[in-house]
Amino acid sequence: MSYGHFPGLYCAGWVKRGPTGVIASTMEDAFATADAIAQDLAAAVPFLNTKQPASGWEGVRQETGLDKARVVDWADWQSIDAAERERGQKVGKEREKFTSTADMLSVLD
Repeated sequence: MSYGHFPGLYCAGWVKRGPTGVIASTMEDAFATADAIAQDLAAAVPFLNTKQPASGWEGVRQETGLDKARVVDWADWQSIDAAERERGQKVGKEREKFTSTADMLSVLD
């Protein structure tokens, strides 16, 4: 799922593309992200939160309109990690990654 480019908010790897790909594809994401940062810097594009007093997750939520986004904290991540490891044991692997965000988040419900 892609939300487009938001000046001052950058990510790469699985944060950008989800739990897919290999090192080469996540490296390509990192290069594209670095290019976006360099272009924004050269164009003097204002960074996130320069127009609004909010910061952190609230700033991201306001800038992107992702009012219904779900925050996954450390304890949540540990639950997801445990579920992936359990799924892997069932098929003789160290872990079996979730391939959809909805399936991954369902562990937390």
